[in-house]
Amino acid sequence: MEWRAPKADPAEPPPLRVVHVVDSFGLGGAQKHVIGLAAATQQLGVRCYLAVATDGPLREVAVRAGLPHRVFGLPSVRRRYSPRYVEAIRTYLDHVGADVVHGHVFASAVAAAEAAQGVGVPFVVTQHSLARWRTERDLVRVAQTYRRAGLIVAVSAEIAEAVRAIEPTASHRVVVMPNVLFPTPDPLSDPSFRLPPRPRVLCVARLVLEKDVGTLLAALARLAAAGRGVSAVVVGDGPQRAELEEKAAALQIGVDFVGETIITQRHIRAFDVVVVPSVSEGSPLIVLEALATGVPIVATAVGGIPALIRDRVEARLVPPCDPDALATAIADVLSHPDQAASRATRAREEGAQSGPAAYVAKMVGHYAKLIARRHDRPAQ
Repeated sequence: MEWRAPKADPAEPPPLRVVHVVDSFGLGGAQKHVIGLAAATQQLGVRCYLAVATDGPLREVAVRAGLPHRVFGLPSVRRRYSPRYVEAIRTYLDHVGADVVHGHVFASAVAAAEAAQGVGVPFVVTQHSLARWRTERDLVRVAQTYRRAGLIVAVSAEIAEAVRAIEPTASHRVVVMPNVLFPTPDPLSDPSFRLPPRPRVLCVARLVLEKDVGTLLAALARLAAAGRGVSAVVVGDGPQRAELEEKAAALQIGVDFVGETIITQRHIRAFDVVVVPSVSEGSPLIVLEALATGVPIVATAVGGIPALIRDRVEARLVPPCDPDALATAIADVLSHPDQAASRATRAREEGAQSGPAAYVAKMVGHYAKLIARRHDRPAQ
């Protein structure tokens, strides 16, 4: 999508221009966060742009949100450094006259940091996960990215500590800002999939080791063995998909793997429980989405999850890698629907009181301070 900034009225100060950089318009929590943050920030009069390496289904949401963007049409840059990506970002920053660059996810953060330095504009990075997959070479690039950043946003205290360990000199520039749920338009092409018999469990996750969907399958097998059959839908894709499908078939449990598809609140409301079985998490968007719909949650007490929900207050929390505890918690939610509904209602009401306005105002304040520091004048 081509977009050029309109000529400014000389009587009005030009709006702040922020470019968010993300790997793709694929169906990830980070991508949803970026679109929501940009759309909400733009409502405050900040001009937000998206620079994206590869296309994907969430582009439709960005279009409906009125966000100018550029898709570079590169091969997937996921988890790798791409000099072509750096140059494409640098050209786009010049094109829109960026005041601040905000990078998200490894490849985009590394490339955006280099591009921002090349054009001399402040750089912000959000660290969305622990990214335990990173190699020593990757960590060298990450440390350099942190050194180039005027601000490092960690979505959980655990991630903030990991950032400080990787690059101690950047410690004073780290802030913890747990994710919030931003309202974004649903896609016009609202997908649907076959709903299994009730009770229904929903799991939304990339099918990789750290999301540990295998423990969910083991928990469902324990429930089936105890005479409590539960159907499940797993939304997401990844390198473990074939292995997990084989495991579900071997366990003879009712699990539908539907691949990558856009999940809206309408979809979530059709389920009895949302399960997050991860061994490592940042501040997962699916938890916030479930809270907003009032659907009960069972999740592992890892990463930033305990900062979002408390055990037996808003949800049920269990240790990671423990199928027995997970099965017990799911059974508890299904056996005591009134208690589960009460927890979900409380969570939804508390979530409504802590909307995205404060988050956006804080972020815009950080942007303004970086720009003021660049121009050596106090922020307004």
